[in-house]
Amino acid sequence: MKSFFTETILNRGKAYFEQNRVFSVNQYDNQTYTGIILGNEAYHTKITLDEHYDVMSASCDCPYAIEGKHCKHEAALYFAIEDRLPKDEQQYIDINALLKDIRRRTHGSFMLKREFNQEFKKYLKRIIQLNKQGSFHITNYQRVVDEFLSSNYPKDYCHEILQIMFQGYSKLLTSTHNKELTTRWLKENMKYQRYENAFSYIMMIIYQLDVKDQIDIIREVLLMKRKVSLLNTYFKIINDHHLDMKKYLDDIQIYNNNEDYITEMIRYYVDHQQVGLARLYYKKHEQNIRKKETKAKLDSLLDPEHEDAYLNYIYSKLDYYNSSHIPVYYEDLKQFYGIKFEDYLLDFMDAIKPIYDDYELALMFRQNQDVKYLIYVLLQRPNMTLFEQTKEIIKEYSLEMYLMGYVECIKKYIEKGNSNYYFKGYIYELFRDLEKMSKIEFVDMIKKEFPRRKKIHEMLDECLEEGVEIEI
Repeated sequence: MKSFFTETILNRGKAYFEQNRVFSVNQYDNQTYTGIILGNEAYHTKITLDEHYDVMSASCDCPYAIEGKHCKHEAALYFAIEDRLPKDEQQYIDINALLKDIRRRTHGSFMLKREFNQEFKKYLKRIIQLNKQGSFHITNYQRVVDEFLSSNYPKDYCHEILQIMFQGYSKLLTSTHNKELTTRWLKENMKYQRYENAFSYIMMIIYQLDVKDQIDIIREVLLMKRKVSLLNTYFKIINDHHLDMKKYLDDIQIYNNNEDYITEMIRYYVDHQQVGLARLYYKKHEQNIRKKETKAKLDSLLDPEHEDAYLNYIYSKLDYYNSSHIPVYYEDLKQFYGIKFEDYLLDFMDAIKPIYDDYELALMFRQNQDVKYLIYVLLQRPNMTLFEQTKEIIKEYSLEMYLMGYVECIKKYIEKGNSNYYFKGYIYELFRDLEKMSKIEFVDMIKKEFPRRKKIHEMLDECLEEGVEIEI
């Protein structure tokens, strides 16, 4: 693809092509093309493509290319070849032509955005269907993405179409071949400036690739662009898959004065029972530690008596006005404490309770799919409102845990002296998942738990009777 050349060479080659400096283009087989490009002199060039029209090799007799580099004459020939390639109208959409056509018949950026989005969604629907049939070449879509990122689409609306574009790309990653081509495409192109604004959307693609490819792509960006904001993503992938952190830290030593890098190195030493080395490393890099957050993390790692230092730091940031950050704090604590997170989870739940309601809490657990921690919280702190909002994901995770949680929440519901208005509904809902004998056992258990609650006994007997009749 075009990424065979540097961006500067590409731009110069495109200018040569647009100035009609390419002559005598000949195709010798399905893959090899030759041409004469008029520069300071007439230069003879040759390009060989693979079956996906990616450049495999190129040569030119100009002084620049003779030194082993790829020149603007080769790039100009590539644009001439690309212009002559038959375009499958089902698999390709000409972004610039579409923009020009819509601008001609509409007024204003908003109308352009609306019509462009409609046309693009039609195209997306078509290629997703072709992909399901196994007849779509993902390189066509990569070319569309490249052209959009270089287009003059209104910047105010760019994020909307980028989201649609990359969500569509996610649906095309249905084969190993498409993933391999995607990895190669991203490695070759992420260094270019035009990808900067799309990076958050590209990440949703990267996360669908193999772990090794995820790490390779992000590492290349870290080394080429000095993109510090990506470090934590890099570390998270490595930690989540229990890989050797030291090896990957060594790969990006240019960041060794960065606070996040220092923290991960110290964590590595502590996890491998090398606390002495961890303290020496900290002493060596102490002058680079400026953030209170990092100091709290390092206190937790290096001093067993202050293991809760980072937790206390998070508590200091909790207030009504930043309650929207609670899911972020939760994720940070979970990532930092790892398997020890459970020891602090209930304290964290108690701390956020005054500023975070049960519905928001349920949404946080659902979005993170943290069913294991959710069940732990419900069994320790039964809460019918939280349970009602999350019972479907618990049931899918484990029917046994679902029933256990249900029983504990009903017991807590009765203990709190809540209105009996919803009680019957809760019991009927539970009975749907119980056999006849289990229903009887459940009713007996609740009666023994609350021997003096006659009204509850009557309602349980009524539910049991109706439940058995329905079953019969």
